[in-house]
Amino acid sequence: MKLDKKILREIRAQLEIAFENINNFTDLSSTVLNGIELSLGNCSFNEDNATFKLNVKVAGSKSEELKSLEFFANLYNLDLSKIAASNSKRFSLVGYNGKARTYPFIMQDLGTGSKYKCSESEAKRMFAKAVQNA
Repeated sequence: MKLDKKILREIRAQLEIAFENINNFTDLSSTVLNGIELSLGNCSFNEDNATFKLNVKVAGSKSEELKSLEFFANLYNLDLSKIAASNSKRFSLVGYNGKARTYPFIMQDLGTGSKYKCSESEAKRMFAKAVQNA
């Protein structure tokens, strides 16, 4: 037997169901899993072996994108509570991807929930903190 994308998609589907069941498990006797979220990451494989990444995080904790955004918002003097309007849509900043040099900021359309990437200059233009005159 050789591993291929079709087989791994089926395995992934079964694993996601299992992790969803674990995440929804509320038995108080399981204190190890209480407050922990499990999710399945990327898979790399060849014909003989496959490796799935398992992400384990504390329930309700901030994502890496949000932590990065909070750090870089201070650096670029951005207002995270600001709602920006563009082309009759409303946007808010929701993340920062440090690996994306050209478009590192992630904003979300508040009407549809769609996420878009934007450049540093666009983020500064749309979400800059208001300057107070002293």
